[in-house]
Amino acid sequence: MLDDKVAHTHNSGFAPMFSGYRTFSLTPQSDGTTDLSVVEVFKGIMMPMMKGPLPGFKPNFEQYTPDLKTESEKQ
Repeated sequence: MLDDKVAHTHNSGFAPMFSGYRTFSLTPQSDGTTDLSVVEVFKGIMMPMMKGPLPGFKPNFEQYTPDLKTESEKQ
């Protein structure tokens, strides 16, 4: 169980052309559970050109989060 909020950010790209950030946060709850939050931010000069071709990542997260839960509860 976590005592404090934990966050980690991955980033990639070539600023100022394109930068992508994905932040994972784990926040302990009073009932002993932990909330997972994933926030993605994309920015840069090329975003207007890339916005349409970027795939939706929702299916990936819908699979990733239950897998993360399963693995973390094994510990």
